[in-house]
Amino acid sequence: HRFFSTRYFDQGFRFLAAFDFRRAVISFRAAQDADAADASASPPSCGLCLWGEAMALGANLNSFDEPRLMASIPLAFQKAQEAQDVAKLRSDEIGNGLIHALQKRYLPTAAEYIINESQLTNSYALEMEKLLSIMNMADANYANLVALTADALMNTSPWDYWEPAANGSSSSHGSQLRPTADRAMRMLHEALSINPRHAFCIHLLVHITEASGNLTLLEEVRPLAELLPQLIPGAPHLIHMTFHTLMHTGNFHRADGDNAWASKLPRQIYPMHNLDTLSWVCRIQGRSLCSLDAAKSLEHKALPLATCLNLPNMKIT
Repeated sequence: HRFFSTRYFDQGFRFLAAFDFRRAVISFRAAQDADAADASASPPSCGLCLWGEAMALGANLNSFDEPRLMASIPLAFQKAQEAQDVAKLRSDEIGNGLIHALQKRYLPTAAEYIINESQLTNSYALEMEKLLSIMNMADANYANLVALTADALMNTSPWDYWEPAANGSSSSHGSQLRPTADRAMRMLHEALSINPRHAFCIHLLVHITEASGNLTLLEEVRPLAELLPQLIPGAPHLIHMTFHTLMHTGNFHRADGDNAWASKLPRQIYPMHNLDTLSWVCRIQGRSLCSLDAAKSLEHKALPLATCLNLPNMKIT
């Protein structure tokens, strides 16, 4: 049972890395069930299994402002509290540190969370930075903790990592990183210098750099972005992610192939995004049949959604 608990936990963490949060919740719950089935684990001993569910239920870069996310906040708070209760019974400095940091992330109700979201997000990121500072870089889980810390920092200003360069700046591309994003990028580079095939770190680095306007930086990231589809080949979002770098560096054919691959895989997370980007990258190459085919597939998926949202006049041409 403990073996299966560990396997389900690892699976859940990979889903976190791929931004497949719904399946991450399912995996972490399966890890808890396996832990509870262990006769020697009474009460349950896997605080990190509870931590994982609480993490996956919380805000993330792709759904920080969704109403349905707010509905999960009370359960996320409850699971974080349960994880804390288990942590009190175990002596695991890093694991308990993750659980302790998570206490800064939630409040009992969605209404309280919304009012205090900025403070909570910043407090959680600060706790994660403190935890990372005491971890040995030689630890096998160092890159995992870097990814979680960078993610926490990025969530303090989601999709807003760059700002106009200050007067007198030597920046040739007119933008500079916000301080939190700068710390996130530095730690990601450091982790990737040790573990260059860490999918979670690469995923986050692509997102930080994509809007930089710095072609030199984007070219440096490109080989890592192109590596992503090979690292977790069952994760459509990570296969698609090459697009976010290659659209800027001009490697359109490679982005076209990866997006076509991603859009055909099962267990889609963002199916319309994959098709939208596929249509764009085909169009910019002058491949009209590919672009139209992707657009028609996108229309097929989008129109039923528009009907559900009571937007009967919505038309896609």
